[in-house]
Formats: sequence, structure tokens, C-alpha cells
Amino acid sequence: MEHILNHLKKNDKEIFMKHYVEEDSVEDIAEKMGVKTSFIYNRLSRGRKKLRALFLHNRMK
Repeated sequence: MEHILNHLKKNDKEIFMKHYVEEDSVEDIAEKMGVKTSFIYNRLSRGRKKLRALFLHNRMK
């Protein structure tokens, strides 16, 4: 899992880890980072999409 997460940009990986591993809420992450919740939702969506594509690509090999 760590290997796949390393394909995300540093900031995106941090957001992903805070939300899915540390179970921080989107609102808390946005507040800590000084951004809007829509930014966090967008980054989580892009991260999931990228990780899904990487996972499927590796599975096809």
C-alpha cells in the first residue's frame, strides 16, 4: 500500500493519509491546512482515481 501511495504528490498523500488512515474529517483537514473543504474533497477524489488506475494497471501485468 505504501508503494502505491508514494505515487501521489506529497500534499495529496498527506490529505489521503489524514482522512483514510488517521480518520480526520474533511472539515478538520481543511481547517488545519487553511483551505476550503471543496479543495480537500477534490484532492481525495483525484487521489482515489489515480490510485484506482495504478492498482488496475498493476493488476493487469
